[in-house]
Amino acid sequence: MHLRYLLVCLCLVALPALGQEAGTWDLLPQSPSDGYRFEDASFLDPQTGWIVNGQGEVYQTVNGGGRWNLQATLPAYLRATAFVNEDVGFIGTLNQSNVLYATDDGGATFTDITNRISGPPPTGICGMWAVNEDVIYGAGWYAAPAHFVKTTDGGQTWTSRSMSEYAGSLVDVYFWDEQRGLAVGGSEGLDANTRAIVLMTEDGGETWTVRHTSSGTPEWGWKITFPTPTTGYVSVEGSAAFPAKVLKTTDAGLTWTELSIPGSNDLQGLGFITEDVGWASGRGTTSVTTDGGETWAPIALDGNINRFEFFGDSLGYAMGQRIYAYAPPPTTSIAEDAVPLSVLALGTSYPNPSSGAVTIPYRLWASAAVELAVFDVLGRRLAVLADGTQPAGEYAAVWDGADTEGQLVTPGIYIIRLTSGDQDVARTLVRVRP
Repeated sequence: MHLRYLLVCLCLVALPALGQEAGTWDLLPQSPSDGYRFEDASFLDPQTGWIVNGQGEVYQTVNGGGRWNLQATLPAYLRATAFVNEDVGFIGTLNQSNVLYATDDGGATFTDITNRISGPPPTGICGMWAVNEDVIYGAGWYAAPAHFVKTTDGGQTWTSRSMSEYAGSLVDVYFWDEQRGLAVGGSEGLDANTRAIVLMTEDGGETWTVRHTSSGTPEWGWKITFPTPTTGYVSVEGSAAFPAKVLKTTDAGLTWTELSIPGSNDLQGLGFITEDVGWASGRGTTSVTTDGGETWAPIALDGNINRFEFFGDSLGYAMGQRIYAYAPPPTTSIAEDAVPLSVLALGTSYPNPSSGAVTIPYRLWASAAVELAVFDVLGRRLAVLADGTQPAGEYAAVWDGADTEGQLVTPGIYIIRLTSGDQDVARTLVRVRP
């Protein structure tokens, strides 16, 4: 099952790259362009994805951004999208009369399904999140009134509820599972006194708790990114007169701290590939951090990025005026001066993504009984690459992509896990079609 939710959850087990270097962003030569920005993206895997913009345009790629096909131009400002498989996808808009579109043929045709929404009609849908093929959430819009929408039957029916008792506006949503998730926006809509607000639900959106209200005005929570199960960030859009800020949690959304970004303001796009390495963008400036948001530096990248999307710790896309692909730092081995926080260290597999053999570097700072194994998304052990006691040293295992029966695994996301006793480190690996 290729879902953005599943892919992000798998990214959560990936550890920060040793040395905490940030990679670079390369413009995809065949990327379409937008004078303002592309608003959102939904990738099923590293090769297949869709992007949307305010011109009503829907583009699809099936080869990792090497080529983009304009599939449709819809009569609406397209703000959010979520595809759940190669056929079925949804697009949220900023047009109340046609606020939700659906496709069941991979984007060849789209149907306005606003009439499937029961309850108070949402004014717009700014953020969408697919937990699985049946359960999809949406929230909006950036101005009052705020609504939360959901489907539990794959989009056949939707329910909407007013969120006015919690927030004046909503912009983005993020869910760990069908029950537990977050929504962010502003306390007072577009009012000058609004503050960025983070809401949490434990029951699939039936009830919500305010987990954070920002200290400044006017401010709105904009985008959510979680590089690990517990560490996450929210970008804050605010006044251009004040430095930008992000909100950070290290306890899965229960508490949040505010981190400023000098030299930038009025943030929108935000993405972290590890808990320390991330990018914030909006209104002309993109900045990078390699220490979990404590310090930032501007970089020469499109300053209108509104959505980042990552696959594991070595591949990602950024959607701004054009589309960019992430290139990891040029290192394929474990640094000699790495600090041994444990007896184990797992390096970055390469190449990643890959359609062939993959090299997996790891290091032991002391003799230990270890297992290096490959697991699928359901936690099933597919292949064992090392098993037994090994002396201290640096190693490189090779996986040919086959399981224990000698059958090549299908394209998708896999987990490389190195264990010894109660110590455990893991990284994600993306297999693509040859």
